[in-house]
Amino acid sequence: MSDSHARTKALDISQSICVTAPAGSGKTELLSQRVLKLLASVEQPEHILAITFTRKAAAEMRERIIDSLRYANEHVDPPKQAHKQLTWSLARDALQQSAVMDWELIDNPKRLRIQTIDSLCQNIASDLPILSRLGGTLSPADNPDQLYRQAVRSLMSELEGEDLVSGALTDLLLHLDNNFSRLYGLFITMLRCRDQWLDFAISYRQHDTKDKDLEGSLHRWLEEQLCELRQQLLPFESDLCLLTRFAAQHKSADQDCHMKCLNDLTALPDASLAAAPQWLGLFSLLLTKDNRLRKTVTKAQGFPPKSVAIGSEQKVLFEENKLLMSSLLEDMSLSSGLEQALSISQSLVAACVETNHHAILQPLTQCLIRLYAHLRLVFSINGECDYIEITLAALEALLGSYRDYQGEAQTAVAHKWDREIRHILIDEFQDTSVSQFNLIQALTAEWHQENVLHASAQRTLFIVGDGMQSIYSFRAAKVGLFIRAKEHGIGDLPLVAVELVNNFRSTSTIVDWNNATYRQIFPTEVNYSRGAVPYSPSQSMADRLDNDSRAEIVFFAKEGGRFSEATKIVDEIQRQQSQHPSESIAILVRSRTHLVDIIPALNKAGIAWSGIDLDPLKDREVIHDCLSMTKAMLNPADTVAWLAILRGPWCGLTLADLQILADCDAALEVPVSESEDADSATIARISNVKPSLDKVVNYCLTGEADSALYTAIKRLSQQGGLRLTVVARKLQEAWSMRSRQPMRSWLEKLWTNLHGPTLASSSFDGDDSDSALAFFDLVERLDQAESLGAKKFTVTLLEDHLQRLFTQTVSDIQAEQVGYKPVQIMTIHKAKGLEFDSVILPGLDKGARSDTKPLLHWNEHLFKDGSTGLLLCPIDSVAELNHEPELLDSIDFDRAFSPSPSVKSRANSHLYSFLADENKRILANEYARLLYVATTRAKSRLLLLAALQVDDEGFSRAPASNSLLYTLWPAIHQPSIISLPAVSTTENHSGPAYPLLKRLKSDYFTEQLIHSDNPNRFNSEVVNSGSGKHNIFSGQPIDRVMPQVGTCIHEVFEFIGSGPVNDQSRLSHRSDAWRSRLQQLGVCSNSIDEAVAIVVDAVKTISTSAIADWLFSSEHQAIKNEWPLSYQSLSNDVKHFIIDRSFIDADKTRWIIDYKTAQSGGSTIDEWLAMQVEKYTEQLHNYYRAVNSFDRQFNTDVVNTQCAIYLPLVDQLLLVDSPSS
Repeated sequence: MSDSHARTKALDISQSICVTAPAGSGKTELLSQRVLKLLASVEQPEHILAITFTRKAAAEMRERIIDSLRYANEHVDPPKQAHKQLTWSLARDALQQSAVMDWELIDNPKRLRIQTIDSLCQNIASDLPILSRLGGTLSPADNPDQLYRQAVRSLMSELEGEDLVSGALTDLLLHLDNNFSRLYGLFITMLRCRDQWLDFAISYRQHDTKDKDLEGSLHRWLEEQLCELRQQLLPFESDLCLLTRFAAQHKSADQDCHMKCLNDLTALPDASLAAAPQWLGLFSLLLTKDNRLRKTVTKAQGFPPKSVAIGSEQKVLFEENKLLMSSLLEDMSLSSGLEQALSISQSLVAACVETNHHAILQPLTQCLIRLYAHLRLVFSINGECDYIEITLAALEALLGSYRDYQGEAQTAVAHKWDREIRHILIDEFQDTSVSQFNLIQALTAEWHQENVLHASAQRTLFIVGDGMQSIYSFRAAKVGLFIRAKEHGIGDLPLVAVELVNNFRSTSTIVDWNNATYRQIFPTEVNYSRGAVPYSPSQSMADRLDNDSRAEIVFFAKEGGRFSEATKIVDEIQRQQSQHPSESIAILVRSRTHLVDIIPALNKAGIAWSGIDLDPLKDREVIHDCLSMTKAMLNPADTVAWLAILRGPWCGLTLADLQILADCDAALEVPVSESEDADSATIARISNVKPSLDKVVNYCLTGEADSALYTAIKRLSQQGGLRLTVVARKLQEAWSMRSRQPMRSWLEKLWTNLHGPTLASSSFDGDDSDSALAFFDLVERLDQAESLGAKKFTVTLLEDHLQRLFTQTVSDIQAEQVGYKPVQIMTIHKAKGLEFDSVILPGLDKGARSDTKPLLHWNEHLFKDGSTGLLLCPIDSVAELNHEPELLDSIDFDRAFSPSPSVKSRANSHLYSFLADENKRILANEYARLLYVATTRAKSRLLLLAALQVDDEGFSRAPASNSLLYTLWPAIHQPSIISLPAVSTTENHSGPAYPLLKRLKSDYFTEQLIHSDNPNRFNSEVVNSGSGKHNIFSGQPIDRVMPQVGTCIHEVFEFIGSGPVNDQSRLSHRSDAWRSRLQQLGVCSNSIDEAVAIVVDAVKTISTSAIADWLFSSEHQAIKNEWPLSYQSLSNDVKHFIIDRSFIDADKTRWIIDYKTAQSGGSTIDEWLAMQVEKYTEQLHNYYRAVNSFDRQFNTDVVNTQCAIYLPLVDQLLLVDSPSS
């Protein structure tokens, strides 16, 4: 079965079309083909707007279109492949139109208007900055959470006022048991999704929406749900009514009162709130307390045992009815969706019966609206905002209000965009949010009417999506919007539905497994509100035959730990690499925490791997130390940071010594032991004293100590006093240099003097020097940004940026050494849009992290007639949850201080719980889609792994409800648990995961005092830790200061580049200056001589080198040294470079030279030189593109561009091939 007819229909540019394109269907090529076909018909390329949701997708589409145009321009004959022939033909037509209209598209690719939805919103909002509130200067913030915190703090500052907002805040705090920090966090959470509740809050606050409207929506929803339930119960009506009457008549009088309403039940109750008591009686009969369908009944449900029967006739009656009821329950369990319908109906009935849902809504909405006002003010003050605000601002620019479009006349901005855009194409439409959907609706509001009036010049909307791949609800994506657009169009603009079914990615084995599996776990019917999307099967069109293609699920016993799973993964990867060495393998996980045991197993097995955003930089030991040092030096009042300094590995005071210093004013006579074992007893005796490090910090920074501190230092252990003295000297030296050096130089020099690089090389994470380098790079970037007018450098700003940095997680094993592609490791969300030959999905049994309860639950329910109804419910009062309705009543002291039985807190209100459960049902549908996205990444092989808990009888238990395995469970029949070889965990768990105290060896500090004239001198020393001794000073110390040496050599070359290289007078007597510069860069005294020697050797080498003589010749043209250059890529990303040297030679060749001060070692010189070229090729290619773009505008006589690496320490110039495109 081919969908070629559907693809032809999708290329009808006279129609507005909605394409459903499942995984592997080639939707990106289809989008590109439609753009090419439109280019052949429009007057200007800017009349076409293509929208994506990521910069990567936008760059890929632009590159695909430009490559197609280039190919068609360079090849007269069409390609052999059928689908490429069509693309070639369309590209030829587009080129012909480009030539007629003089567009020069190949040379001007930026005329193609392909951008992200966020970029589009920013462009629209900037057209009317005053109305859209952006003021023309706001830019999107990298981390808007810091802006949210400012807004919340501003709101909280109004608590002491006397206006209505103060009263509303007081009511909210009382509602939350005066838990200030909890309210603070809940407010921040609400700001992150304000586009979803802002309209509702304003409507309620302005009384457009009243309590009775909310109640009406709830009652209407109940009636609709009960109608569905009645339909599902109709096949069981006769038996159910008969048995219900029996149960009602035999239930104890003191039991469920609702059952008494069913004494005369002859038909199912009406679908109305008036019949709520009868429905509640039925629910108590059919459902357990956890809302599951009963499997059996007892006397508690009105089915007494035959032992209490009077007479044989009644005995038979009791037994028959109990058997009939059990049989009825079994039949009901086989009815698809009945159990869920009963559970939902019960929750809705309970919510409707409950009263006083909205008592706190008025103060809550008042606070939320005021909070939004504070946020807008914070945006204005800081000059940046988040993408939500940009979208709302764009809507306001188009509509005159960020509220939903109501059909008003177009604004000037809307009219401008209506003139400019004639065709819109949107990729991944299933990921649109409500506000983004409204934006598209506003842009196309007039199109249907115009199409009717001008049939020959149609304006078209083309949307492509797949409801089965909507996995971004945490970004407010609503898959129901795509389904509604497909069925009803957008606004007045109708869309022709086109369905693609062919899968060009996966083999038939994978596609058939997906079809068989997801038919069983996807919903059977569409539900807009819950995002329920039925499964649409695909057909494999892969043009390869793979006999090893397979899809399998492997289960193992959870009691065996995760080592069994990791072992299976290693075995599978090794097997696949031996059989298919050229194919790609990916490990996809739901969360980074699922890799704890897998990555060590890969490393142990020597399997090369690479990961994307797996290891947050902020969690590294080295970063903790760097951050503590930075906090302490920038804020001497930060007690926690100073405790970390004194406890850190460079000082390593024991807890007993720290306590003595903190209590230096107290007359405590506590025996001190150097052993850590004595610390707990020490602390127990003095734990009631509040620590104060003010005098200790003053001593560390200035060297001044009063008699109390002097006495305390004398009372320290011998090693404690020695360590404090040595470290204090280093801190005093750094403190005296504050504000005299750039921030990075100041902090990095102190870090080096404290032997941070040495300690980083033996951190808990291995050699982690790169993390420290990334930290100081970030410090430098933020410090320089402040000097350019950006935000002031603060620790908070530094921490915010650290939140978004990840280590470059690449295994030490080089893939090229073993001949295999490295295994790709990433989250499922990161893998969307990618494909791999083999996919491994571990940890399916692991659940997702639970979300905190929001301040407000809301649901805009879509009824079957197309209308909507709003439900709002605030978080429950802490007093009500704890059975304390009179929280501020006078206290009965006799009762308050007498023992009382514990009272279990009750659950949330029924409405709040129902809305929370409704959100869980929405997430459950998304879990199925998330699993679908994961499995459809595989081309040939798919392996799923999960751990199962087994009961005493050997049966597997059902998995956690928030796990992907629970989603997959209906498609699994008789899971068999494999037995894998037992893995010894002794090596992995033989001691504490982290040493109790890691510090430099005590002898080192003694040597520091002996050599006090040179306090930075040290030899090979040892770190003491709770797990033993490790030599961390082995190897050449100079390796750790090569970055500083490289910086110095670059600066020397910049100086040399301004004159003749062989002019020795310019280089003589410069070694002292180089020594000073290296010391300023943070090189310690023990390494300074060798560092200076390297710089001198480099200078001597180039002064006698023919290569350097030509390289630094002044006869070249357009000479640039340390050339700053910015470049905008095809994806519209602006990149900034500093190019070491560039010039144009006599042959009109542009040279791009990059200096590298690497030293050879560990391999032959030829191998080492080849490694340098491979290592820096990508960097030189980026330089090439930037310089090429510059020369096309300003140096058109350049005929060739050549990149090269100059290695002054070995006097080698290595040529680097130019990029292919």
